[in-house]
Amino acid sequence: MNVSQQQISNHLTTEGGTYIMVDEYLKGVVASKYEVKLIEKRKYVITRIWEPIEIFHNIPFLTNKNQTFDVYIRPLDDRFILLDDLNISVLSALAEIKPCLLMETSPGNFQAWVKLQQVPAERSEQLQIWRILAAKFHADMASAKPGQIGRLPGFYNRKEKYHPDYPFVKLLRFMDRFCTWEPDNLQSIIPPSVVKSSNTTKAGRDRSAFDFAIACSMIEKGKTDDEIKIYLLQKSDKAQNRHDDYIGKTINKARKKKQGF
Repeated sequence: MNVSQQQISNHLTTEGGTYIMVDEYLKGVVASKYEVKLIEKRKYVITRIWEPIEIFHNIPFLTNKNQTFDVYIRPLDDRFILLDDLNISVLSALAEIKPCLLMETSPGNFQAWVKLQQVPAERSEQLQIWRILAAKFHADMASAKPGQIGRLPGFYNRKEKYHPDYPFVKLLRFMDRFCTWEPDNLQSIIPPSVVKSSNTTKAGRDRSAFDFAIACSMIEKGKTDDEIKIYLLQKSDKAQNRHDDYIGKTINKARKKKQGF
């Protein structure tokens, strides 16, 4: 941490900025317990399971660790879904489904938490819901899974690419509320074979399901085939590595579904 960042950190902590953001996070993402993870260069991990008051009391500890560690958190409640790596262009649409929290984790990059009214007990069905919602808002599909951690606002984003000017994670909006979005028939969007397939084929089918859900979502938004192709080439390893007409077939299948064929 450089001198200016140290001064900012001290100011935020002593004057209440970090305390306020953590307090507002806990008011927006309301749970009885949370998993807090401190991660340093993806090698060293400290994990704590804390109640809200324990998190608040441990802000000085977290601030000290944040000099080298990233600070992550997730509510221990399956109804919450994290949307990671959101672009500013989707925030207006996201606001329509009423997320419970929005934060800026680096300039122009956002994370949001949404809270469902109810969630299926089966993890495989939970996974499908996360993927569908992530695809709808073009979020990071790799983070679209139950148990995913997000950043805790009020601390620095310590990704090495930002060295030495690490961005401060800012809380932008919070409200304890359920989102208005509900998933469509899961089986009509992602076939059961995706979650029931053998280990040897599961990864490939999962990626296909991701890409199909993304294509359906982009078609709903009126995107052209070229726009969908460009997006899939940026986000999908399978699209980048396949030598056949994988993207074209995926888009055609998605358009037929949307047309009711």
